[in-house]
Amino acid sequence: MTIAQSSRLLSDDLSDGLSSDAAVGVARCAAAHTAQAERDRRLGSEVVDALVEAGFARHFVPTRFSGDAGGFSDLAAAVATVGERCLSAAWCALIFATSSRMAALLPLPGQQEIWSDRPDVLIAAGLVPGGVAVEVPGGYRLTGTWRPLSGVDFADWALLCAPIADCRDDSKREQQTGPQSPPQLHFFAVPRRDFTVLDSWDTVGMRGTGSNSVVVDAVVPPGRVFAHASLLRGGASSAEATCHRAPLLAVASPLFVSPALGATRGALAAWSDGIRDQSGPDGPASTIAFNQLTLAEVSADIDVAALLVQRALQVADSGQFAPALAARNARDASRSAVVLTGAIDRLFRAAGAPAQQSGAAVQRAWRDIHCATSHAALRPDRAALHHAKAVWG
Repeated sequence: MTIAQSSRLLSDDLSDGLSSDAAVGVARCAAAHTAQAERDRRLGSEVVDALVEAGFARHFVPTRFSGDAGGFSDLAAAVATVGERCLSAAWCALIFATSSRMAALLPLPGQQEIWSDRPDVLIAAGLVPGGVAVEVPGGYRLTGTWRPLSGVDFADWALLCAPIADCRDDSKREQQTGPQSPPQLHFFAVPRRDFTVLDSWDTVGMRGTGSNSVVVDAVVPPGRVFAHASLLRGGASSAEATCHRAPLLAVASPLFVSPALGATRGALAAWSDGIRDQSGPDGPASTIAFNQLTLAEVSADIDVAALLVQRALQVADSGQFAPALAARNARDASRSAVVLTGAIDRLFRAAGAPAQQSGAAVQRAWRDIHCATSHAALRPDRAALHHAKAVWG
């Protein structure tokens, strides 16, 4: 049994929608196109097709549209498997899946417009607000620029966050007493024909995610709009699937750390294979105490992170969304990100000069993991704030 296989046993129970075989197939396809993704700063179309075929786009689509309304643990396990070979592909798989979960919060007419023909629609959502929306006859005029949106080059729809501007005249504003509340954020679903992609993604890591910017100037009907607060609290009806009732805090962080979990696992496997075949003046590299200690401690760190993520998402899959549990999930995921970053740093140092070659798997994982774990959803200070509120009130 390889290092990657033994670690993957912690989270290898996938649903029929996202089978382990399908995830492994995507990983192999992505691995064959990593150089292209690094060069082009976006995934190859073959990789995106493999993601769709595996079921990532439909994973959280409501069953009324022939989607899977799947589980969080299933998705994280599949994403981590893809991440073993290509973190960028794993990241886009996650974005396509979670963007559909967000779109399921749209009013029914908006959902029908997106999924009436098929459930495997690619949606690129951006949590970072941008632009502005102004109420007009027929809906809202949405204008501005949004960045970054991973996988947007291949997206059929963009889901964009923006404030709705207060268009009352000055005299009415002056009549209102007391502090002025900030504009309320909403999400707006925009079809491909109404947005333009700007080639703005040129980074040190996660290069293949193609997280470019979009420019919009279009009217969005009310059926394609929902309040940001709905995402934070999750769907309110007990009749909805568990995946649609989950508040953002309970699931975002453990899902977003999953690509890094897989990439660290893959980097360890690549390093371990090299050590197994390497010999020097002191004998086989596998007999050197330093290498043995690196193997033991890095693999243990990966398992610690995997167990924390697994617990968090199993709790979410059970429908337990109490604030204290949601805060614990965010805390555990942010801590997992710290553990994984330390593990890949140690592995990169232990691998030495061979890992520093431009095509080496360990250096690519090192760059990608540092970028992935810097995501806002994994910031330790934010997780600590939520956890402290849950403990101390």
